[in-house]
Amino acid sequence: MIHEIFRTTTLYKEADPTPELAEYYQLTVLELAGQTYAVTEKHGWWDEEKQKAIFHSVMLDDREFPSLLDALKRHDEHVSKLVKNGFPFQAYLDFSDGLPDVAWRNLTDI
Repeated sequence: MIHEIFRTTTLYKEADPTPELAEYYQLTVLELAGQTYAVTEKHGWWDEEKQKAIFHSVMLDDREFPSLLDALKRHDEHVSKLVKNGFPFQAYLDFSDGLPDVAWRNLTDI
């Protein structure tokens, strides 16, 4: 059973992707029952025409982490790997105008 989501990072090959099917990775750090943690990965494609994601969800590691810090460290290591492998653009919600809007951050600049 999942108790809480602590961090979600979605990475694309390009900012504001325009292809009909835009490939992405989404990493999430979750708290599980028993106060252990897991890192999951969704690798999929955003279908612009249908306005929905097509993905396959898998556990990134076949283990649970004893602490949130351990899970966050694993998450950050995998984000770095994906950025180096061609997925440098992070999509996130920007509320600076009062309404949610998708914004883009190039993680190679960090």
